[in-house]
Amino acid sequence: MWLGRLGGLAITTVALVGAYWSMRLAWSDWVYRDDTPQAIRRAIRLAPGNPDYYRELAALDAAGSVAALEEAARLDPLNSGIRIELGLAAESAHDFHKAEASLLDAVRLDKTFPPRWTLSEFYFRRRDTERFWPAVKAALATSYGDAAPLFHNCWTLSSDGREIMDRAIPDRLDILNQYLDYLIGAKLLADGAPIAGKLLARADQASTGALMRYCDRLLEAGRGPEALAVWNTVAERKLIPYAPLSPEFGRSLTNPAFGTPSIGVGFDWRILPAAGIDVNRLPEPEGIDIGFSGKQAERCDILSQYVLLAPGREYVLSVRYRVVGIDTESGLTCRLLEGDNEADLLENSGRMPGGAAESVRSFRFTAPSRVSLARLVFGYRRAIGTTRIDGSVQLRGFALSFAPEDRR
Repeated sequence: MWLGRLGGLAITTVALVGAYWSMRLAWSDWVYRDDTPQAIRRAIRLAPGNPDYYRELAALDAAGSVAALEEAARLDPLNSGIRIELGLAAESAHDFHKAEASLLDAVRLDKTFPPRWTLSEFYFRRRDTERFWPAVKAALATSYGDAAPLFHNCWTLSSDGREIMDRAIPDRLDILNQYLDYLIGAKLLADGAPIAGKLLARADQASTGALMRYCDRLLEAGRGPEALAVWNTVAERKLIPYAPLSPEFGRSLTNPAFGTPSIGVGFDWRILPAAGIDVNRLPEPEGIDIGFSGKQAERCDILSQYVLLAPGREYVLSVRYRVVGIDTESGLTCRLLEGDNEADLLENSGRMPGGAAESVRSFRFTAPSRVSLARLVFGYRRAIGTTRIDGSVQLRGFALSFAPEDRR
């Protein structure tokens, strides 16, 4: 009986102690909600083993943040987030040795992106390039989302694209895609070449967008052969619905009969929006229907395509079309613009007269003596003495070939 009473007393005591601590912890949480340094300290006195209280105290009391976070780290030694917060607090207090040690601890505890990114940022702020490069490469190797801020840090510390590629950029397709886009945006086309080369060696559907944007920037910069190399590699991989181009063999036009919906990039057709003009693809027979409301601008470009020409060759450009409701002086024109000053290789002879029947209009020209990138442009220029046209034109296709007498 005595032993039974003693056991009952022990159980009652344990229950009372448990109830006491439950009430104390509940009360500490209630006090903690006031979210002031004084309230947090009271909560810590009530429940000194809760690391979250110390983290909150550090956020509210900058002067004591390092000590508070050190205690939080002691209570929760495997929490990488606390180590990151301690490292940043120590850096703010100019204790750089403790900051680095804490961030390195976070990296050892956590194999994901946040601690590696934070460590690379620490070295970036310290301008510690020797430690920055391996840290940023590790961060990029585990990154997700937008990596542009890390690329920006790299280019802030170095202007050597080769060094950045070798020391910072991991061999991850998604990072290579992002980095190529970053270089495009920063107008660093030359530094994009080796990145594009890596992507082209393993090009897939996910990398096509970045490669086409790079191709576009090369074309805009007049770097036709480099753009063609990108375009042809993507075409050979069947990532775009076109065959490769071969200007040296007279194959310079993409989608000449509009048989495939235009992707609007690279060497494909680009539709140039213009008020008062509607452009629609015709399925059968294939072509493009262009409607003029009569309210369009007096001068406007409607379609364009980049064309790479073989040097010094004689060419014939032909266009097959049919107009509806447009008089002979249609104002429809083809131009082939080359060089920085966009000289017209057709020498203003590219007029396309109206009429009811389907027509074929041909233009002869000679390519410059150097490898030449030009833009084939179809558009409208109101003819002198006429009103703006109101009707439509159906483009059935373009052809570009070497002239028959050019037998090279």
